[in-house]
Amino acid sequence: MEVAIIKNALVAIFILAIVGKLTGKTKSTFENAGYSSSNDYNETLSTMAKTDISASDIFWSIAIEDVQNAADLFTEVYEKTNGLDGYVSLEVSPDLALNTEGTIAEAHSLWKAVDRKNVMIKVPGN
Repeated sequence: MEVAIIKNALVAIFILAIVGKLTGKTKSTFENAGYSSSNDYNETLSTMAKTDISASDIFWSIAIEDVQNAADLFTEVYEKTNGLDGYVSLEVSPDLALNTEGTIAEAHSLWKAVDRKNVMIKVPGN
C-alpha cells in the first residue's frame, strides 16, 4: 500500500462501512512494494540516506511504519470480527528461506517491531 492510500480518510470510511468483509494486506514486501515508484517516500528516503543507516534498515523502517498505519486502519474490523478478519501482513525476507533459525528470529523481530495484534508475519515458502 502506498502512503497516500493508507493516509486517505476514505479508506478508513470504506473499511468501516464493510466491517467483516475485508482483510487488509500489504503488497508483497519485496516485490511491487512501490517504494521506488512512489514520491510518497522521497522526503523520508532523502533524510535517512544522509545518515549511516543501511539501505536494509531504511527499508524495514519504512515498511514497518506502513504496516503499522495499515493495521491501525483495520483495528476496528479486527475487533468487531473477534480476530477473524482485519489483518495486515508483512513478510520475512526471502533471503532467509533456507535459514530456519534466521527466519524465526526475523519473524519474532518484525512482530515485536510492528507491535499490532492484527498483523500476520508471513514466511515465504520458496
